[in-house]
Order: sequence, then C-alpha cells, then structure tokens
Amino acid sequence: MNHLLRIFTGLLGLLTVWGCIREISFEAPEADSDALVVSGSFTNLSGPHVLRLLHPGDFETRDFSAVVGAQVHLVDETEGRSYPFAERFVPAHRYQLDSVSGIPGHIYHLEIRLNTGQAYRSSSDRMPEPIPADSLLFDDRWVQHPNAEGRLVQTPEAFLRIYSHLPAQIPADVCLRWDSDLTFLFQELQLPGPFAPAARQCFINSTNSSQQLLEILDPGDYQGGAAISAEIGRVRINHIFESRVAFVGRQRVISREAYEYWTKVKSVVEPQGTIFDPPPARIAGNVWQTQNPGQRALGLFEIAAVDTLIRFANKGSLSLDIRSYVAPYCNTTQSTIKSECFNCLTFPNSTLLKPEWWR
Repeated sequence: MNHLLRIFTGLLGLLTVWGCIREISFEAPEADSDALVVSGSFTNLSGPHVLRLLHPGDFETRDFSAVVGAQVHLVDETEGRSYPFAERFVPAHRYQLDSVSGIPGHIYHLEIRLNTGQAYRSSSDRMPEPIPADSLLFDDRWVQHPNAEGRLVQTPEAFLRIYSHLPAQIPADVCLRWDSDLTFLFQELQLPGPFAPAARQCFINSTNSSQQLLEILDPGDYQGGAAISAEIGRVRINHIFESRVAFVGRQRVISREAYEYWTKVKSVVEPQGTIFDPPPARIAGNVWQTQNPGQRALGLFEIAAVDTLIRFANKGSLSLDIRSYVAPYCNTTQSTIKSECFNCLTFPNSTLLKPEWWR
C-alpha cells in the first residue's frame, strides 16, 4: 500500500511539473500564414515613402513572404484626396509613394485591398509639426564581443548620437523616435588593358552593416526647452570608412499610439534577462481588417514628421589606434580579388547615382 502511494505521489508531482512548464512557456506563438504584416510610414518629406506588406509564414524563423498584387492608397482626409502606392520589385518587393509630402495638421490614413478581396485600413493620424534636431555626432570605442571559442575580444565600433532641444511649449500627445542608416562610397579597381572602361564609383546603402538602436522618448517626462540626446546606431569599423561614409540620423515626431507600439517592441527586442521579461510575441498595431475590425494586422503604419541630419566621416575621422582596422576591401596582394572590386553594382543596394544630399 505504501509502495502504491509513493508511485501515485510521484506521478502527481510529475503532472504538476509538466503543468507548470506549460504555464510558463515563452515560445513565440505560431503565426497564421494568412495574417498580414504591415511596415511603413508617411512623413513630411517628399519620399520615397516605402511600405512593406508580408505574410508571416514561419514566425520563429522570420520566413516572411511578400504580399503581391495589393492595391494601396494613402488618403488625405483633410483635402479629400487619395494617392496610390506603386508596386516595385527591385531591389526588393515593396509599395512606394514618390513626390508627395505630408502636411503638418492634415489627417491621413492608409487603405489596403489584397488580391484575395480582404480590405484593411489604418487609424486616422494627424501629421504633427517636426521638431528640429541640433546635431549628429559619432565616436569610436572598443567593445567586447565573444568569439567563436566564447572568449571576449575587443573590436572597434562607431556609435551615432543625436542631440536636440525640446520646444518651449511641448505639443500634447506627441512623442519622439529616432532611426539611422548609412551610405558609403566604393571605388572600383581599374581593369587592365588600354580599352578597359573607366573605374566607377558606387554609392551603397548599407543598412545591414549598421545596427539600429530603438530609441523613443515621451516629451511629457521633460520640461519645455530641455536638452535631450539619444544613441541611435552603431556599426563595426571596417572598409566602409576607407573612402567616405555618410551617417543619416532621423528624428521623428510620432503619435502617442505609435509610441505605445514601439514601447511594446522595445520590451521584446531589449529584454532585461529575467523571467519577468515579456515573451517574444506578435505585436498588433494600428491597421485592421475593415470587414472584421477586431482582426488587426501585425506591425505599424506610422504618420511622422521627420528632421534629418547627415554626418560624413572617413578613415581620418577615427582615433589613431583604430584606423588600422580599416583594411582595404580590394586587397591587390591576394591571388583572388573579390568580383565586386571590378563591378561595384554587385553590392546589394548599390547605385551609380549620387544621392542629392551627398557632398
């Protein structure tokens, strides 16, 4: 009898443990392959305004598939006008609106109709007034990273920081968000021979080389006129500094709804390392299915007023002890030279057209 009681008690304990494990599972839920993921914005700048529409597929592996054949319109409710997004396939699938600038004070929303007949729209948002940023600076530092063997090694990185002042009268119900990217200049090698074409220069937008830091701010936590700053990007120091690199920093004035969305995203992507961290999750935003308003799309369509700053740098901008880490990308002493050294257009996001803002 005592033996049977011990077995029963043991089984009960295992069932309790299994039940607890299920209760605190932190695995991300499987995404519905028919769900819609929305990622894009409309700003006071002239564009291009880019919108990506995706089906989640396998959420765990981020195996998203592009939504093709959708009809997308931006609606200016203040003027009663509608602007169509054009579907583009190169270099990556997206929907794009060009040569339209948002007007502060106007109210906008997005309308989407999929080729399946499903229709979505975003919440109506008023375009806020932009808040100018003061300056954009970068500094280089030694940062410790674990190598393949698990030992900490020091590598040099550049960090991008933006500085601003809040208005004396802080507008109600607006917040700030920052983002960044970079473009670097690449010089091809000259092909040998008297009839070889001249070597070219490419401008390469290298968002994959930089790590954006998600920084948001609620101005309500500050006094009017307060000085603020945020670290908005970082990049490992390498060949992008060889000739010239342009860091682009954007200060976005966004709605309270958008701020709350990015707060949720920040809590997921920047956990504190405790069991009280929120589990990875799909985060619904401000776009919903018109036939079923309770069915919300994932992601966000953001209405924002943007101020953009650009900071140029090169190898000479770096600290003396870090410059040696800018090794030539095209090493002519090697037996095999990378193919992009003779055709820089093989770099992703590369173009021969100099950006209008480049100097």
